[in-house]
Amino acid sequence: MRALLASLLFIALIGCTDSGPVKIGQDTYAISTKVMASGAAGAKNQALQEANAHCASLHKEMMLVNETMNECAFHGGCGEAEVHFMCLDATDPRYKPNDVSSTRQ
Repeated sequence: MRALLASLLFIALIGCTDSGPVKIGQDTYAISTKVMASGAAGAKNQALQEANAHCASLHKEMMLVNETMNECAFHGGCGEAEVHFMCLDATDPRYKPNDVSSTRQ
């Protein structure tokens, strides 16, 4: 029983969590991620991959609006990121793929 509990704790610690895309406005979404081993950059990478996949599923282009990254309180490689993005048609006048603000805490 003790070995089973230790195994479950280990899996929980090495895993990652994310919110999935959450609609926060017209054509606008947010994704929050936390990874245990690849730091803030790894969390951002995971969030961006999910954002691109979500927009692709809507047959739209992903435009990053804002990103926030930081190291977890645990440190040791743990990282967190939140990205806000829009899913837009490539012909939408709001679509500016390189217009982004970034915050690292």
